Amino acid sequence: MTIMKQAWMITRQDFRNNPYVMLWTLLFIMYLGFTMSFVVSMQLGESGALNPAADFVMLVLIPFLGFIYNRRTFKYLQEDSYTRMLAFLRILPIPVSAVIMSRIQQAVLAFIVNSVVFFILLFTISGTLRVYAGTGFFCIVCAHLDRLRDADSSHLYLFGVS
Repeated sequence: MTIMKQAWMITRQDFRNNPYVMLWTLLFIMYLGFTMSFVVSMQLGESGALNPAADFVMLVLIPFLGFIYNRRTFKYLQEDSYTRMLAFLRILPIPVSAVIMSRIQQAVLAFIVNSVVFFILLFTISGTLRVYAGTGFFCIVCAHLDRLRDADSSHLYLFGVS
């Protein structure tokens, strides 16, 4: 069996062992998206630009989208459950690369699902964010970049645009 298949079997088994893990994760991410949509609406509604504190909170919250939230996650410091689980997996005849790939798969799946839920809630609930970061805004930015590219492409290398 390949490493990816072994890792996928570990990932599926982890989700089967705790069937409510995605429910708790989605509820927590929905709570974050709901509250952040109001924060963004209040900040954008007042001045048209985000407060640096709101930017900081958003930047701190983005890495949290890559986690799965369950009892084991919240009691990690008290029980040290991840170290015990990794020790158990090391006893089994599973390569270390399969265990690592399984954790990467879980993180990528969590990040994709949590990001979709978080940003959909953020954009649907926050009316002012839809105004400032709507489709028209992105079309204007793209048109402006095209004009800049046509005018002088030498300064665009700073931004990684070729």
